[in-house]
Amino acid sequence: MILMISLCANFTQNKFSLMSKDNKNTWICHACRVKIPKHDNTNTPVRISTSKPSNTSPAPPGSDHSNVTMRYKSRQGVPDNQISGSSSQNTSLWDSQLEGKHVSTMNNLSMEEIRGIVKDEFNIAFSHFETNLLKNMEIKNNELIERVEQLTTSLNFFEIKYEEIRADV
Repeated sequence: MILMISLCANFTQNKFSLMSKDNKNTWICHACRVKIPKHDNTNTPVRISTSKPSNTSPAPPGSDHSNVTMRYKSRQGVPDNQISGSSSQNTSLWDSQLEGKHVSTMNNLSMEEIRGIVKDEFNIAFSHFETNLLKNMEIKNNELIERVEQLTTSLNFFEIKYEEIRADV
């Protein structure tokens, strides 16, 4: 046991012999300590793995797939100006377009469809980012312009005073 603890913990024999008897009895190696739960996680939900559904219809609201966002197969029919709206506008737009139409589940989406969806979402996100960045830059630029104008006014005042003093001398 002493050899195992000293190898596992990388202790020397001297360090191990200096440990108290209680410490030796209650000591747990690092590899074993990692396996012990750190917190009470009884409230953590556990998903049960299920097999692929055999049908292609949308999942009913009470099923395990109810948290999956359903989309059209293609977004190509939607104009760019409708896609560039806010996220809540896009959600309501898609909700209104999905009514009464067939939607595919995540299992039936092809890689091209997923790429199209991700591309559209990135375009929306980057558009919002660009808009916010430009607004912030415009605000900062206006502040700098105002500050330069104040400095120019102040410099003109001092130039006039300097000329008056120079004329008096």
